[in-house]
Amino acid sequence: MLSDFVFSINCVLPLFALLLIGFFLRGINILDHNATLKINAVVFNVALPSMLFRDISAGDFMTFFDVGFILFCVVTTFLIFFIIFIVGAVCFKDKKQAGAFIQGCFRGNYVIIGLPVIYNILGRPSGLAVLNAAFTVPLYNVLSIAALSYGGAKNGGAIKGAVINIVKNPIIIGIVLGIFASVFGITDKTPVFLKNSIAYLASLTTPLALLAIGAALTLKNIKAAFAPAMFACAIKLVISPLIFVFAAYLWGFSGEALIILYVMYGTPAAVSTYIMADIMGCDADLAANIVMATTALSIFTFTAFIFAFKVMDII
Repeated sequence: MLSDFVFSINCVLPLFALLLIGFFLRGINILDHNATLKINAVVFNVALPSMLFRDISAGDFMTFFDVGFILFCVVTTFLIFFIIFIVGAVCFKDKKQAGAFIQGCFRGNYVIIGLPVIYNILGRPSGLAVLNAAFTVPLYNVLSIAALSYGGAKNGGAIKGAVINIVKNPIIIGIVLGIFASVFGITDKTPVFLKNSIAYLASLTTPLALLAIGAALTLKNIKAAFAPAMFACAIKLVISPLIFVFAAYLWGFSGEALIILYVMYGTPAAVSTYIMADIMGCDADLAANIVMATTALSIFTFTAFIFAFKVMDII
């Protein structure tokens, strides 16, 4: 039992240590706002696509591609969104608050925080987990636009821009190129220097991204929307994972698939939820509080769920 708890802690603490370091570096002005923006640009446009390409291309695409699993992820994401949409519409009279709340409750930081957690749990990259990002990331963007539009967003340019960005998203490009390289065996023919260069870029993803997220967290205005943020935490980190992981278990998923599904449902809200809420005229303070609260509290929920999976021999 103790070894299971230690395993759970070791899966989570290294990631949150980097978040805290980023928060500290922002506090002493080593990582200011401009530096954080530049780091995010490097991660999003270079390091992250390299990591996704490496993890997909290194395996046999046909062995880990699972249509039933992907469909389950997509359908349950839609279902979670519609349930939360109803909850938000009923509980919040202010549509701007409702839009920020809905987005914060369903859109998790699956790629930046989720994939490293899955790696730590499994002890290896998961091609299925990476492939899932090709479907969930665009879906998150589309559903976010729907949530924020309900919230009264008037920035039509932002909506148009978000749709265009889905098509040219570096995450999608990295995954598609990885699939192409895997299917046609290009990876085996790639020169060693190029493989190593891609691997070096890929290795930057997690530390840089987590430092940037930590630097972006702020305690400002936390009292302004504390109760709604805690409500969102309960839904995002506990209620949704419990309901839909149990549903996945009843459906027949187990092992790696169940771990991926839990992490997809239970990751903290993405930093981009605050950015989009701010651009599109919804309650940016609430969005920021949801990001901060879910990120801080997920260290406990991740540990608890991973421990439970370990005790039940799912891992």
